[in-house]
Amino acid sequence: MSRTLLVTTALTATLAGGLAWGDPPAAGRPIVICYTTGSVSARDARPAIETMVRVLERLGGWPEGTYRGRFTDDTRECDRLVASEKPHFVIPSLGFYLRHRKDDGLLPVAQPRVRGRDREVLRVLVRRGSFASLDALKGRTLGGTLLDDPEYLGRVVFKGRLDPASFFVLKPSRVALRPLRDLAAGKMDAVLVNDQQYRALPGLAFSKDLEVVFESEPVPLPGVFAVEARTSPDERARVGKALQSFCGHADGRSFCELFGLDGFFAADPSSYESVRALWEAR
Repeated sequence: MSRTLLVTTALTATLAGGLAWGDPPAAGRPIVICYTTGSVSARDARPAIETMVRVLERLGGWPEGTYRGRFTDDTRECDRLVASEKPHFVIPSLGFYLRHRKDDGLLPVAQPRVRGRDREVLRVLVRRGSFASLDALKGRTLGGTLLDDPEYLGRVVFKGRLDPASFFVLKPSRVALRPLRDLAAGKMDAVLVNDQQYRALPGLAFSKDLEVVFESEPVPLPGVFAVEARTSPDERARVGKALQSFCGHADGRSFCELFGLDGFFAADPSSYESVRALWEAR
């Protein structure tokens, strides 16, 4: 998913050692979804998130009202919510995880799977025959829905080879189709796409006019992370187990379909080692 989920709470009692089982906070622990690289609108997402909260409570054995849902599709707002809400669990972008994992003590508890895969490849598309290499795109326009975090793209996707903010003229978009149409029409020089967007290309009449000029190494899809200092091992285990059953639940399925998820599975901390190494390389 360059796609993101945040399960949070700021209660003093929880910070001191956790609420008693079955004891919800008065206002509910916020569940904040930060989905900043896709085309799911807040209007469409919020009803699904409310359903998601209730399903998570049932599957985890919490009473209704233990959690409450929040959603943002804005990167800065996501950062603000994390800072103000004092999260317990986070499913942010991969860049957010890499940027905050040490300070916030982020521990993976579940990972999503899309079309049977827990990783994705990012690709730069150009008009067929227009540019022979990534280097040839210096100073050219790059569009797409995945441009909200140039630092992550530079360090991880492009492996430190270039700084997207200075190498390209970035043209971010909220929707995937518009920049692709502009690319085919010659109004854009290149577009960055993820796996889901790339797989959808054959359905476009102009797809034969486009080609890949750059392909990243596979990177893990953003996972669910616990903030170690604010969660107990039991809470982390219950949330992880509940998420593994989530997409198989009748009411959870609509949420997973909206965000294109097959489901969640147990997190493997080692799956993030390669991107952590790229992020920390200088």
